[in-house]
Amino acid sequence: MTRGLQRYAWLIVAGVLFLAAAIWLVMRLSTGSGDAVWRRIQSTRVVRVGVDATYPPYEDTALDGSLQGYDIDLANAIVRQWGADLSVQFVMIHFDGLYGALQSDTCDLVISAVPYDETMTEDVRYSQPYLHTGQVLLTAQGSPINSWRGLDEHSVAVELGSEAHMALRQLARDTGQQVTIIYEREPAQALEVLLSGRVEALVADSTSAAAWQRAHPELIAVDELLNPVALAVVTRHEASETMAEVNRALEDLRNAGTLQALHDKWF
Repeated sequence: MTRGLQRYAWLIVAGVLFLAAAIWLVMRLSTGSGDAVWRRIQSTRVVRVGVDATYPPYEDTALDGSLQGYDIDLANAIVRQWGADLSVQFVMIHFDGLYGALQSDTCDLVISAVPYDETMTEDVRYSQPYLHTGQVLLTAQGSPINSWRGLDEHSVAVELGSEAHMALRQLARDTGQQVTIIYEREPAQALEVLLSGRVEALVADSTSAAAWQRAHPELIAVDELLNPVALAVVTRHEASETMAEVNRALEDLRNAGTLQALHDKWF
């Protein structure tokens, strides 16, 4: 092939590539975001949020039939960050159907005390954590116990068979501490054992512990959470722009003190 024909051939190839790029750009501009979830939100101005409203104080139904709870307030706060004209439509879904609701396009987001699960990261996208839960060590004022490693030769109450019970047994084994575990069949009974002074500490989940501290200000949570679990907002795996906007909103809410205010309100 002569040099002139080679140049002509390259010009044809370049022209085809340029035309293909131009067509792609036009299609991109005409369809907007490549994230179908974010496109739908921008088009309808409605954000569909899946919740299982049976888990106070995260989400439940008030006496008047309205939804209330930490996650309900959080969803509204996130959407307000995206525009005053956007609204939230809560979709009631049983907890074990929340992931499926995302895949079936029943909702855009799930905000329902869902823990981050590394095994699901190829199927869905998780936000940065908005809250951590776990097991809390409660003591009364004046107690000598000030950490998880300070339980040796002390008595600690738990609910029989609870996560707190299992976590405390594992902690005692791992640290070699001799802990006298007093187990009660009901959480309220475990609390009463602590309040009556029959034990020196109580281990309970963070939600129960926060409620008990509100009712009994003399109770003190010592040390950090045991076995912390991160709660996150969830969306479809392909909704990368939606999740970027969720994370941006969470960061703004955290910096503004809103997340702390919601925690103080509900926990």
